Amino acid sequence: MGKLINLNGDADKNKTLQKILEQLDTLKDELAELLSASEDTDTDSAGMDALTEALDALEDAAELIDEVLD
Repeated sequence: MGKLINLNGDADKNKTLQKILEQLDTLKDELAELLSASEDTDTDSAGMDALTEALDALEDAAELIDEVLD
């Protein structure tokens, strides 16, 4: 008896990763807007640093997912 081959496995994974990448891009854009708006107000520097680190982490995650998809 031959082995069954799942032909949809990689396609499903890539679709899921693509959706995650799109959501990360949206989240990055929204966080960047929030950071920009926060610069105009008196947001504490610790809060700004935390938001900036979060944005950096999202950018790193998006880059890694993009590498997997290529």
